[in-house]
Amino acid sequence: MGLQRGEPARCAADRRLIRQKLETLGPVMEHWYNTLDRGFMLSHLETGGPRLSRYEDENVPEDERIQPDQWPYEAIKEEIETEFQEVFMKRRRHPVKNNSFWQQTRKFWPDLKQHQRWIGKTRRRTVEVPDLYELRMAFTNCTGIPFNDSVVEPLPF
Repeated sequence: MGLQRGEPARCAADRRLIRQKLETLGPVMEHWYNTLDRGFMLSHLETGGPRLSRYEDENVPEDERIQPDQWPYEAIKEEIETEFQEVFMKRRRHPVKNNSFWQQTRKFWPDLKQHQRWIGKTRRRTVEVPDLYELRMAFTNCTGIPFNDSVVEPLPF
C-alpha cells in the first residue's frame, strides 16, 4: 500500500505538533515522559541504594531482586520524589513541592495506589507501579504524546 498524496506533509505536521507538546509540558509531566521513555527509574542508579520493589534485604533472594534497568512493580515513594527533585529539578528555577508532584502525576495515573511497608527496620511509603506499557498508554491518552521512536526523537536531557 503506497503513500497517499499529502501524507508525508501530514506526518511532518504531526511530528511538529508532538514536538510542540513536548516543549510545553510542565516539569512534572516532562519528568514522567523522560522516565517512561527511558523505561527505568534513575533514583537507584543515581544514589547507589536499593530503590525498587525487591529490596536488598535478607528476605529477598538475590536472583529475585529487580535489576537497575528493569521497570518496577512497586517503588519507594520518597525515592521517586528524590529522583524528581534532586536529579530532574536540580537546575530549575521554580521548585515543585512533592504534594503538587503527586497531584499532577494523578492526571495520567489516577488509580495510583500507596502502601506502607516495613523495609528492613524502616517503615516506608511505597506506590504500586503499573506495567510500563500501561503507564505509557495512560500518559499518551492524557497528553496526546506517543512513545514511538520513529515519530519523535528523545529530548536532549
